[in-house]
Amino acid sequence: MYGSLKTLAVSRDPGLLKGIEDALSGALGRNLRTRLVVNGHTDPLHGVDFPCDVLILHLGPTWREELESLVRMKPEARPGLIVIGDASSTQAMRLSMQAGARDFLPLPLVADDLIDAIARAALDQKAALEDRRTHVTAVINSKGGAGATLIASNLAHMMSAVSDRSVALVDMDVQFGTLPLYLDLYPQRGLSQVLAQLDDLDSVALDTFFVKHASGVHVLGHTGDNSLHVEDVSGAAIEKLLEIISERHEEIVMDLPRRIDAASVAAVERSDQIVLVVQQSLTTLRDASRLLSILRKDLAVARDRICVVVNRYDRNAAVTLKDVEKTLSTSDLVQIPNDFRVVSDCINTGTPLYDYARNAPVTKALLALHKRLIGTEDAAADKVSLSGRLAGMLKMRVSDGQ
Repeated sequence: MYGSLKTLAVSRDPGLLKGIEDALSGALGRNLRTRLVVNGHTDPLHGVDFPCDVLILHLGPTWREELESLVRMKPEARPGLIVIGDASSTQAMRLSMQAGARDFLPLPLVADDLIDAIARAALDQKAALEDRRTHVTAVINSKGGAGATLIASNLAHMMSAVSDRSVALVDMDVQFGTLPLYLDLYPQRGLSQVLAQLDDLDSVALDTFFVKHASGVHVLGHTGDNSLHVEDVSGAAIEKLLEIISERHEEIVMDLPRRIDAASVAAVERSDQIVLVVQQSLTTLRDASRLLSILRKDLAVARDRICVVVNRYDRNAAVTLKDVEKTLSTSDLVQIPNDFRVVSDCINTGTPLYDYARNAPVTKALLALHKRLIGTEDAAADKVSLSGRLAGMLKMRVSDGQ
């Protein structure tokens, strides 16, 4: 029920902390941490170096300063707040509401009330996660060299630079991946090291394996001097990796190798959109047809989740768009025009197209693709700042003249 709800309990009373631990340790396990404040700090989160979903704050002698420090935080940066304090204090209740409290529990603390409050916080977190569910895009070549890496790297760059999303770009080719080079990045650690330590990583630790592009894109690639055997990467590992990445990113773009195995199947199943990159050649279309058949029939991927991109489109090519449509049984094709010089310069210098040639036709086509993939409207997660119970208690106190 409580999932991975990371909870911190803060108090200056060791007896109360022990009561919180006794009430919640069975439900939260290692996700519950307690903190006995013995110094002069009035910021309940001072020095906290781990993700905190819920803060249980027992109001002590410096309760006003403690709550005011939370009020000063940006609402999106605050953890869910459960306050334990004197229910007769209207001022404490009002300031708790301003700090974004979900619940206000009176003293003496009742264990069942605390458990109920945590349960509500878990439901709030689940709803918020569903609202802001990370969008995953997988880009895959129909044939080697079709341009998937170029498209994946530039889509991720545009999602960050143009749409201001928090983006993770992952090179899933564990043997021959070169994706970081497209953004002039040279990671010291990468996917191989992540997968070797996956059981011990959380979202904060995982961040240290990313290299950050100037645009804000976080890239998980390869160091270039090591690789994994394909059979060493399990589907379960990829599922867990994407789950951890999702905790801190709105968008994930994956550059998938042209291979169907447990890892790629797991990546495809988690993807909201699959971008299949083709070119106007008979050999490419033959492989694209086979790959589409696997995606649609064997993996049961719905047609509306697959976006076919004709890269390096040439209107004078022997293989026409109609040929592509007929062979792949689709009439919804995205065209990326051929611009060898611009694209070659960008690859060789590690410069994104949007930075190098913003008005070039190839850039404009990728901008249109990026907007299609993420949609034109940014979904805002509903944020519950206080519970009806807290508001009701405050209203009752005010009506009583307190």
